[in-house]
Amino acid sequence: MLYGKVLCTFLLFISFAACQSNQTNMNHTIHILLREGPLNLDPRTALDATSQIFGSLIYRSLVRLDKDLRPVPELAESWTVSKDGLTWDFLLRAGFKDHQDQKIDPVRVHECLESYRKDHSRPSIIRAFTETWKSVSLKQNHLKIELSRPDPFLLNELVLLRYFRVPGASGACTGPQNSEQPLIGSGDYQVTTFTPSLEGVLRLKPVSGTRPVLEFHFVQDENTKVLKIIRGDIDAAYNALSHSKLQWLRENHTARFSVLERGGSAVSYLAFNLKNPILANSRVREAIAHALDRRTIAQSKIGGSLAQTLLPPSLPEALLGSDTQTTSYDPVLARKLLDKAGYPEQKNGIRFRLTFKTTPFRESLELAIIFQKMLREIGVELVIESVESAVFFASIRKGNFDLFTSRWVGVTNGSVLNRALHSQSTANRTGYRNPTVDGLLDRSSRELNEVRRAALFQAVQKIMLQDLPYLPLWYWNNTLILKNGITGLKAEDLYRSNSLEPLTRLQEIHKP
Repeated sequence: MLYGKVLCTFLLFISFAACQSNQTNMNHTIHILLREGPLNLDPRTALDATSQIFGSLIYRSLVRLDKDLRPVPELAESWTVSKDGLTWDFLLRAGFKDHQDQKIDPVRVHECLESYRKDHSRPSIIRAFTETWKSVSLKQNHLKIELSRPDPFLLNELVLLRYFRVPGASGACTGPQNSEQPLIGSGDYQVTTFTPSLEGVLRLKPVSGTRPVLEFHFVQDENTKVLKIIRGDIDAAYNALSHSKLQWLRENHTARFSVLERGGSAVSYLAFNLKNPILANSRVREAIAHALDRRTIAQSKIGGSLAQTLLPPSLPEALLGSDTQTTSYDPVLARKLLDKAGYPEQKNGIRFRLTFKTTPFRESLELAIIFQKMLREIGVELVIESVESAVFFASIRKGNFDLFTSRWVGVTNGSVLNRALHSQSTANRTGYRNPTVDGLLDRSSRELNEVRRAALFQAVQKIMLQDLPYLPLWYWNNTLILKNGITGLKAEDLYRSNSLEPLTRLQEIHKP
């Protein structure tokens, strides 16, 4: 009898100890290295790519995107759309709460969308998504959005309309915000530590369950990032290193790390200012395109693949095949085109000069120097103008550039072509004007049939590759470096959209 009691006590002790051990490891911390931090976590005004990817962890939306860029339910359980595309009916889920344990009921969701639609107190590109909304109504747990014209991209736009509350405000997704007082989120993770800065730390804790605490470290200097990885200061590095540093790590420390890689939805491009008389000549733009060895740069410097258009090949609207083979590397042809354009080589070998606007990031400057050398081979002198990021984007918006490179991040459908190419778009930085393209884009923005809409976008891309207001450069891969002992993911688990969601499944193997 005594033996039985001792055994029971021993087993209870072991069970309690195991439980305590599991509780200790339940929310272990994963230290993750990123290139830069978000500048703003307010979903109404956060427009930079880094802020957007954090927003999907901190806030919920009616729908979200899965790893292959398909809209899937979140606050909405399902939806239907009328045949004319003017009425969307969303069946709302029950059971969600925000980070202060208040229910996210249908009334709150309705308040949130109405706030996005009607609040003009602060500038927000997101509000432009609601310009076609005639009304938002609620009947029990059905939310109905009535449109003035069909919007085939509505689901993708709703991903960015995220649910939150402002402390002290009566409604959802509305009210002023004290900069020292964070918003009340609604997602799987809650912010515990954050200072808005390109460098620093952002710490997120899971609202419930056994997900890990995620501590993000933002470092811009390339050598510092490599040192942190080698020293074991971080557990994972997501899209944090240049291709050359990643290759060096693979060659010299392959036994200590594993690397997961999957094609993403980000595309880099070279933009031409068509208001510049030299660049207004289509032969000049074509010559510059033929002078740049994009394939070699993509493979050796970027670690991505050559871009054929502004849409990644994983999208159904992307233009593929022989129609895209118009700007292969051919410096001999480039010289002939410049001669025909009326820009012969002078005695000093220079035909004309152009200014290339860039930022002081190391990889940006390296790319500028590569372009400078390649264009010098055809007699074009490229003057590099490096400015801080804020000045760079302000200059681009004002049209104060000849050439610049940038990246569309999170391209999920063909609507990016509307923003980049339509003559009425404020995001059309090049000054491109083509009535045929405008007409095709206008039709695509109303076309509900996916096959016909894809055909319209493909026609737009063919014209774009002829006119070349932008030169597509390369598609980027998403790369995750994992320290030995960190598991839970495979390459196919990474999201094409660059989402941080897969990182919430990382686990640390505790060795005995």
